[in-house]
Amino acid sequence: EAGIVVDMYKALKLITMDVIGLTGFGIDFKCGTSIDSQLPPAPAAFEEMLTQMGQRLNSLSPLSENYTLPTPQNLRFKKCRQVLREEILQVVRERAQLRERKARGESNEEEHDDIMKYMVPEDEHEMPFTEDETIDELVVLLVAGFDTTSIFLTYCLHELAMHPEVEKKVQEEVDALFEKKNGEPLGYDDVMHLRYCNLVMKETLRLHPPAPLTNRTASKDIKLSNGTVLPKGTEVWLPIVQIHTCEHNWGSDAREFKPERFEEVDGHLSHHQFAFIPFSGGM
Repeated sequence: EAGIVVDMYKALKLITMDVIGLTGFGIDFKCGTSIDSQLPPAPAAFEEMLTQMGQRLNSLSPLSENYTLPTPQNLRFKKCRQVLREEILQVVRERAQLRERKARGESNEEEHDDIMKYMVPEDEHEMPFTEDETIDELVVLLVAGFDTTSIFLTYCLHELAMHPEVEKKVQEEVDALFEKKNGEPLGYDDVMHLRYCNLVMKETLRLHPPAPLTNRTASKDIKLSNGTVLPKGTEVWLPIVQIHTCEHNWGSDAREFKPERFEEVDGHLSHHQFAFIPFSGGM
């Protein structure tokens, strides 16, 4: 209404970073305080790393995947990686120190209920990972959850803006839930009851999968329906976008945004299980 243009992708990246920081590590990066504010060192380093990785994937240079040469780009990447790892290392060590203080009866501070709680066991002798392995696992979680989530949410808002009738239904469902809760915070079960919102999110993932491709290696010789044989060891790339918009799988309106197509009929979906694979077969 004020005529202000907001870069929603940028805003959602900041919010996503905060959510992952809190749920994964118990860190409040404070990225979402203002979309115009400068990122703290660790999130800024992480974003630089992601930008570089994206540029390298799209580069035709044979040197693009070489991170060891002392080029300015590689040196920046190495510095960013160091900043990010040091931030996570500090959190891992602080968590271990907190548990030591609690074990000695020197602290009654509550531990964050996050992913790190389960990766860093209370008994150091039961540690499933070394310190470096723990950092590596947490970095992977950060990479896997950050861009995919923010891209998905951006496309979701785009589709709602393009389909006001869908946006109206979403708004009504959310308003009804908040009215029912009467000021109480929402829990997991509450969110799971947002039936229409769930349909909208699935339809967004169908048309705009954050990862448009995935690959697998054939564990044995595979004969396709047209007679072509894929020898064992063949690397097979699956074009998720094409599978999600194939008329054979979804009908003549496959490229249209219709959340209702995910409605179950008599407890069954109208599409094949593997016609919808935004996260491979995991969804």
